[in-house]
Amino acid sequence: MLHLSVLSSVLQTWSAQGKLTRVPVQGDSMTPLLQPGDTLVVQCGAPRVRFGDLVLRWAASNDAPEHRVLLAHRVVKLGRDDDGLWYVTKGDRCARFDPPARSSDLVGKVVAIETGKTAANLVRRCWIKLGWLWALRSMRSAR
Repeated sequence: MLHLSVLSSVLQTWSAQGKLTRVPVQGDSMTPLLQPGDTLVVQCGAPRVRFGDLVLRWAASNDAPEHRVLLAHRVVKLGRDDDGLWYVTKGDRCARFDPPARSSDLVGKVVAIETGKTAANLVRRCWIKLGWLWALRSMRSAR
């Protein structure tokens, strides 16, 4: 098992280099789009994150806030202030928004989903539009 500090360092290095990485899906916060066992293809250090994009980000664990976990959730709010870019994510199946995050929490943007022998390229226009619509729907259903 990879220690969290090592994983964090590797992902930070890859973000600076814009590397692609594959991450297995665990949990059901993004069903039906993402299923446990699917694989996410993540462009580390993605330069531009937009409303509706799926991102991989660090967040405080619900069980132990002092620990960080990786989340793959959809961007539903974006903004900029004196400290730079901030954004809010939400799992498509979740009732609540995730706490706001900064660019430093972003690992990268999910550019594809691999399910068995097939792959969905999320940078295609149809997936971008679907992500946008899903984010709008997600905002309406959130508390």
